Amino acid sequence: MHKAQTFLTHNALPQRDARYVMEKIKQIVTWRPHCNVMDIGCGTGNVTHDVLLPILPESTNSIIGVDKSTEFVQYANEKYGDKIVFEQMDIVNCQIPGSNYEEHFDHIFSFYCLHFVGEQDLALRNIYRLLKPGGDFFFTCCVRCNGFEAVTILAETEKWKPSVSDFHKYLCPYQFSSDPKNVLERMLLETGFKVLQLSIEPRDTMLPIEFVSGFVLSHSPMELPKDFPSACVDVLRGWNDVHTKEDNKEFVCMRYQMIFGHVAKL
Repeated sequence: MHKAQTFLTHNALPQRDARYVMEKIKQIVTWRPHCNVMDIGCGTGNVTHDVLLPILPESTNSIIGVDKSTEFVQYANEKYGDKIVFEQMDIVNCQIPGSNYEEHFDHIFSFYCLHFVGEQDLALRNIYRLLKPGGDFFFTCCVRCNGFEAVTILAETEKWKPSVSDFHKYLCPYQFSSDPKNVLERMLLETGFKVLQLSIEPRDTMLPIEFVSGFVLSHSPMELPKDFPSACVDVLRGWNDVHTKEDNKEFVCMRYQMIFGHVAKL
């Protein structure tokens, strides 16, 4: 459970942005009575429990959190399993043994998960398949992130290439696009979704440098060498993205663009 504990300890940024987005969702969502709800990429379950669950209507029939990591799902069930069902699932293959969720969900949510899905077309088709007709999908993902850019540069170096050369397989195809919103919108429409809202905005956060290692290692979709985060910091330092505050503490400025989407199954 070490990675799950580390993930939770360093989950303030995703939780902050999930709360920010939830305020948007509360203004536009129309809850279906007795709805079935899914949270894709639930991680350790804290966002599902602390941010999503409180806004669901009392008539909600079920809420299921899914994640690719068996360890995260186990932790989530131990911590929050009295109110939410957590199951291991990779949205790309979308198989849960013994379960049939075809056209089962009225509302699906995903916070900061899709940017780690290289096979975006398969993921979107599976999400479409899981929704009932007329059901909707709310999501956020991160693109054009300076942290991802640093990893990409290191992946081309002789030292780090053997360890992280496959990292691009985990990134969405519009991660470094000059027009990620347009690329994503086209993919959503080709999948069959009706795009109700799709916006992109710049975001940033100052991450204490002593938190960088835990954040990177616990949130990465692949296993990384323990000294890899410090190499990322060196790249970011070269871009002037490491700052010293008045108390001489160093912070890494994480810069990214957040996509917020609301789409519906026709």
